[in-house]
Amino acid sequence: KALLEKNPRASRRQIAAFLDGNLCRCGAHPRVLNALVAAGRAMAEARGA
Repeated sequence: KALLEKNPRASRRQIAAFLDGNLCRCGAHPRVLNALVAAGRAMAEARGA
């Protein structure tokens, strides 16, 4: 949330770099990235950015 509050239009690469060191053992990391990209878009739209 901290990254998306500062930059709701963060790229997948920026989000992945922010999450570096937080590896999900269940293998859901790609889905987490997809969800964060979608959340960022929704936050940007809500702000009118």
